[in-house]
Amino acid sequence: MNAGRQEFQDCLIDGGRLLIAADFDQQDEFLELGSDRSRLRSPGHQAVIEAASTNEVAAIVRLALQNNQPLRIAGGRTGLVGGAIAGQDEIVVSLKRMDHILGYDSNLNALELEAGVITAHAETRARELGMRFPIDLAASGSSQVGGNIATHAGGNRVVYNGLLRHYIVGLTVVTGTGEILELNETVLKNNTGYPLLQLFIGSEGTLGVITKARIRLTPGPRDLKTALFALNHPQAAFDVLHLFENAGVPLQAFEFFDELACQLVCSHLSIKPPFVLHQGAAADQSQPAGAYVLVEWDGAEVHSDQMMSVFEQIEASFPGLPGRLADNSRDRADLWRYRESISESISMEFLAAKNDISIPLDMIPEFIANLGNWVAAIVQQTKSVDDTDLDMPDLQATVIGHLADGTLHINLLGPAVRSQPDQNRIIAFQQAAKSINEKVYNYIYRNGGSISAEHGIGILKREALMQFHDAATMQYMRAIKQVFDPGGILNPGVLFVEASADERAP
Repeated sequence: MNAGRQEFQDCLIDGGRLLIAADFDQQDEFLELGSDRSRLRSPGHQAVIEAASTNEVAAIVRLALQNNQPLRIAGGRTGLVGGAIAGQDEIVVSLKRMDHILGYDSNLNALELEAGVITAHAETRARELGMRFPIDLAASGSSQVGGNIATHAGGNRVVYNGLLRHYIVGLTVVTGTGEILELNETVLKNNTGYPLLQLFIGSEGTLGVITKARIRLTPGPRDLKTALFALNHPQAAFDVLHLFENAGVPLQAFEFFDELACQLVCSHLSIKPPFVLHQGAAADQSQPAGAYVLVEWDGAEVHSDQMMSVFEQIEASFPGLPGRLADNSRDRADLWRYRESISESISMEFLAAKNDISIPLDMIPEFIANLGNWVAAIVQQTKSVDDTDLDMPDLQATVIGHLADGTLHINLLGPAVRSQPDQNRIIAFQQAAKSINEKVYNYIYRNGGSISAEHGIGILKREALMQFHDAATMQYMRAIKQVFDPGGILNPGVLFVEASADERAP
């Protein structure tokens, strides 16, 4: 630490605490506090400060600026682009102690929360008020509200609710100089100057530390309906989507996943496929499918005749392929388990490279076909070079996504974790993933879309950001960073390629 431990300890006037590696019996526990789910590099932090208040965060930042001490801001550490991985000699600032739901503003229908509130806890409070929290994430049990805002998280219900930024009516932010900004609204309409609040949403902790938020709630569904359909190929998912849209059904969610993703979940959780054919006394035989779509809507918003017409059209368009409508909340949870367990099933079983993109809807079938071809070409190429060392015949790709809003999550799977791959296989997989991601980004550049739909840039995509953003845009982004964080101490290396950040990385 560039400042002494006691100096940082003196900042903790409201119950925060400072931890170093020696405070842990298991060093893995300490290292975990400076990492995220991407595992892109090993963390190198010296200490973890669990701040308990906005004033503590401000004092920490001021002291860090005076001593040129880089800080890594940590929420629930569920990110997949390396933004929360601490570099060499950094101090991790954790907001886990700032986990209070402070109140409810009935005028704006908004919850006031500290940044460390777990997303699922905010969801629970919203339900108690007869409302719904505006985002729904697979990682809601561990992600934090502040991290959701800083990365502008998306989730399963963007198709119905829209983007998170539209629901945020207040933020408390500590800038990189230690100043506290209260960017709070008491009314919906306030057209007085630059909307600075919006600038911090999606800034990935590079401009300031979000410590509190006021987030508007949405009405909850009165009669939630959930259905899962098996389809013979990805293109069919769009046919189903158009049937729902043409019938005027306001979709709450429209989730896509391929057959490989479903197989991985079933294997990892030791559960049956969602559709099983029973043929007398014969053993159960799973129904093959090219893709699945999980659809939700509010039955109170749709006439039963509308839905009957949609179901009849789906059956006529895809004869012999099964569908399943949830009968109750338990059945609904069972259907969602196939979708929400995909990420866990992949991470626990395989070396994986995860990517999230958005592209125009009409380009998605072509993109998925191209992705399969790119993977096959890599496999063939490595076979012809040295099958033994590179071991890329086990390279696979699976695609899932929030299809109605154009978001795709691409998962490149390498060797199984249980095979304990050596360094050569790991490097070979990383090289293959990098090659495929370059093709993905070039496709997006040619056809429109975004190299990051939900996860942000972090350290994983910063080179791609520079490649595909024009120089003027990057210059303005750096200028904004300089205004709010002139010392460059907040999340160094995130968004921008900085030599000093690379030097600090272990």
